[in-house]
Amino acid sequence: MNDVEIEVVRSALDQSIADQILILEEKMMFLATAVSASPFLGLFGTVWGITLAFTGLAITGKADIATLAPGVSGALLTTVVGLVVAIPSLVGYNIIAILIKRVTVYLDNFIEEYIAKLKMEQLESTK
Repeated sequence: MNDVEIEVVRSALDQSIADQILILEEKMMFLATAVSASPFLGLFGTVWGITLAFTGLAITGKADIATLAPGVSGALLTTVVGLVVAIPSLVGYNIIAILIKRVTVYLDNFIEEYIAKLKMEQLESTK
């Protein structure tokens, strides 16, 4: 192989790896959305639950546990659900991001080693 052919091989390998890494990173969109959206959904539910608690207070005119508990309970429940979704999603996202980075480095190193081997073979064939 001559230098031009070796560079064509390198370019093809680089492009293939870039395409595959892009596919992997696109699959992470779901986790990224879950990480960023679930706390907001939890917060929305919290605000909604507190609003219901105060609405119950305004309607009944008394601040007892039976009036406030359903709204506060709903508020806390949605907060918990938001966190239950967000925290594992964030951990999963970070683990997968690290794995994608490792695969990228591994494949880049493979290309460099392969190209070096091709160049060594080229040098040996010219002797």
